[in-house]
Amino acid sequence: MKFNIQKAQRNSLLWSLGFAILVISSTAFASCNNKPEQRDVPLEERVDSFAYTYFNWQFHKAINYVTPESEKWIRYAASQVHKADLKIINEQEEKAQIEIEEIEHLNDTLARIRLNVHNYMRMDTIGNAGRMIDNARFTLFARYQTEGKKWMIHLTDLPRHEK
Repeated sequence: MKFNIQKAQRNSLLWSLGFAILVISSTAFASCNNKPEQRDVPLEERVDSFAYTYFNWQFHKAINYVTPESEKWIRYAASQVHKADLKIINEQEEKAQIEIEEIEHLNDTLARIRLNVHNYMRMDTIGNAGRMIDNARFTLFARYQTEGKKWMIHLTDLPRHEK
């Protein structure tokens, strides 16, 4: 029996090539991201989630939809809640309703959102209970966070209704 060096080299080369293809395809498959929580959430959905939680005074949930720099405004709003406010909120039969009027992309990472809010309680001055408002218009801004690949509401103050 004679050892054929050319045949051995060819088999070794084919085995190496097959192994390389297996490694490359495994890496490509593993890098596919199929987790729903990692996919981009549409801006409109983020705005709706933020506005619904914020205008229904669910500040502990609203904080999940704002940029890190904006968290202080949500914490401030939560710190201003009084028992009289909670009584009014709890007596409401209908929650605040949000209507997104317009989303304008100012560039790839910044958007201006105009929305109408119906049946919400507007915070009053310190020591005074808030009051129910039938309808008001707000303008919010959102920033696209590249590190998290998601849109977040960016606040530079508490949302204020337009006059």
